[in-house]
Amino acid sequence: MSQVDDIFDAMNSFSDLIHKKDKIRELTHKLLIQGERCGDCYNWMKTNLCPRECNVNGRNQGPTVGCLKCNRFIETEQSIEYRKELQEELNSLR
Repeated sequence: MSQVDDIFDAMNSFSDLIHKKDKIRELTHKLLIQGERCGDCYNWMKTNLCPRECNVNGRNQGPTVGCLKCNRFIETEQSIEYRKELQEELNSLR
């Protein structure tokens, strides 16, 4: 029975390692894109501030959350804080 337990322990350790590597990969990706999209901008969805936001027939239209940032990008405090949280979580896994 000991050999079976050893096999399952090894499989569990391998599974834990795979999940940890996947989480590190996910956090690294999130860190790369954090602060690089319109949704992370202070000016996003503000017609008077966002250069891409415009009024068409009485309706505001502009970029979506996933659009790349423009030259007037101002990162929000929430985005900065979220990046710090992601970095701390990534550091704890390494």
